[in-house]
Amino acid sequence: MTGLPSLTTQLALSDLDGLTVWHEARLQEEAIETIPNMVMADVVDLMLYTRLPPDRIIDWVDQAILYTHLGPMPEDDPANNVLRRPLRAHGIRTATSLIEGYRRSAERGDRPAFEALLPGEERKPICSLVDALETNPNLELIRTWRGLKGMERTPRAERAAGDQQTQKSNGEEGESWGNPTLVPPTREVEVFSDASRA
Repeated sequence: MTGLPSLTTQLALSDLDGLTVWHEARLQEEAIETIPNMVMADVVDLMLYTRLPPDRIIDWVDQAILYTHLGPMPEDDPANNVLRRPLRAHGIRTATSLIEGYRRSAERGDRPAFEALLPGEERKPICSLVDALETNPNLELIRTWRGLKGMERTPRAERAAGDQQTQKSNGEEGESWGNPTLVPPTREVEVFSDASRA
């Protein structure tokens, strides 16, 4: 006789900061049962139908994006996660905070030190992590809500050599992110505003 499969998940909603049992139960009513579910959720629908504070929903989705890419914490010693722990030690708990920290490290000239936050050989894991986070469809909505400016990165061919700082033809050092431009208004942004006033 075989045992029943486990109903637990390694990426439970309870791992998110600021989320109570009541919040978890309400989100489960909307079929949001795990952190990966939260990552792919329709943020606007969550705001409209759960009636939870929009800022909390944005923060939970932002956290969920980062945690999904970092993977589950070790069951035997959750506090000893080699990926989450060093980021937490520097106040990085969301996808946008990691991406902003990575971007600003080029402006401050300490990109190598920032990349050293996560252990790895050859190509730094934090570079791949930032690239992966940028592909999430909810990220631009979160940036817009938080008032972060969308940045246009240089072509991959120009930064392929180890993702190290290089001297550009215009005399500027480091990786160029282009001129900051606000994310164009979208239907979702307009609904965000309506939800925040509700």
